Amino acid sequence: MNLRFLAASLLAGSALYSVAASAQGIPTVPVTTDSFSAGRANSSPPAPGTVTVTLRTQLWSDIGYASDSGSVNKAAAGTSKSQGFQVQEFLRMYPKLDGVAANGMQYGGFVQIRQNSGANGASSGSTIYVRNAYSYVGAPSLGKIFVGGAPAALQVMMMGTLEGVDPNGGFNGSSALNFLNARTQPSWLPPDANGTYSANKIVYISPKFAGFDFGASFEPNYAVGASQCAVAGPACSNLASTPGGADFRRNTFDVAARYTGSFGPAAAIVEGGYWGSGAVNNSTGSQVYKGLDVFDAGVQATAYGFLIGVHYDGGAINSGYLPMHVGARKEEAFSGGVQYTHGTITGGVQLINDISAGTYNSTAKYQTGLHETGILFGAAVDYASGATAYATILYAHRHQSGIDLLNAVPGASNNNTDARVFAIGNVFRW
Repeated sequence: MNLRFLAASLLAGSALYSVAASAQGIPTVPVTTDSFSAGRANSSPPAPGTVTVTLRTQLWSDIGYASDSGSVNKAAAGTSKSQGFQVQEFLRMYPKLDGVAANGMQYGGFVQIRQNSGANGASSGSTIYVRNAYSYVGAPSLGKIFVGGAPAALQVMMMGTLEGVDPNGGFNGSSALNFLNARTQPSWLPPDANGTYSANKIVYISPKFAGFDFGASFEPNYAVGASQCAVAGPACSNLASTPGGADFRRNTFDVAARYTGSFGPAAAIVEGGYWGSGAVNNSTGSQVYKGLDVFDAGVQATAYGFLIGVHYDGGAINSGYLPMHVGARKEEAFSGGVQYTHGTITGGVQLINDISAGTYNSTAKYQTGLHETGILFGAAVDYASGATAYATILYAHRHQSGIDLLNAVPGASNNNTDARVFAIGNVFRW
């Protein structure tokens, strides 16, 4: 299917829908595109001596067609092939408490609850779980301290990725990407990756001073998954060393600063910061993995309905915010795009370009490098209060010489993968 034709059809259809909705006088609300930020955003503090308790809920339903180099719609002779046309749904809930003591102290807590299997709603394969939870205390003149699975300072201040082009988060989302084989999905390096905000840490965010604010975080140990624990042993949650070493970060910290300013009809936000960490040591020899050593920067500006942004991350890191192998090439990732909003219609494009160490090759080591690129077109319309319809077109390409990307092993085949998705959907928020 021609990508240009799909993009033109998407934008034209969104415009026609907007005209019809306006003619019917349908009540609307502003498009809320970042589901995670929307869930954890602190509203105006309650009056002193009172608390506010909310339960925000978001429910997505998607219909999509996917084609990729893996198991979806395309496969080599003699191998399995998956259906390209799919339907999925997924649910998130955000219980939150915000309070202000009589002396002005602010405090509260937040929980993110997710459905674990959006593509299959059967009760036997779909349960809910706590993705992250944290509490906070603070004061308007002193800032806030967060403890638990809270977003790190760099995540709070991150700008320019343009994830809002798509209501599900674009290339960091849970809609279009879920239709694809996991090994054809491009990596996401910016600080709001899943493996960073869910890890337990201490975070400080300052108040604003003349447009400036700053923050810092410390994460003692990386919360590794069950499969990694099986390898690392029962102490993996606070592992310091192990035979052969392990690519788990430890003693992770970050610092970030941000400036927000207005210039006539335009407004801009500029942020920058640094990630650093150690790595689990090798108890039987020389160190195998190098801790994080990453610089982060982003800028976005808005004027006359347009939002333009670009974000950069680069340094000693491998995709997933894991320590990289000693001697491997460093990673560099750019993301960004352009978005335009008119009334209740939002549309735009998001681009990503990421070069990383990729999959290990015992002959070429990591030096061949994994190169991932992607483009995503998105449009959304608020057609009623708390209701948004959207459409997404996605294309992603991955390449690493000497690596079979579909099986994550050295090999001369599958050195390139392609993935395409066209999806339409709806999200209700209450």
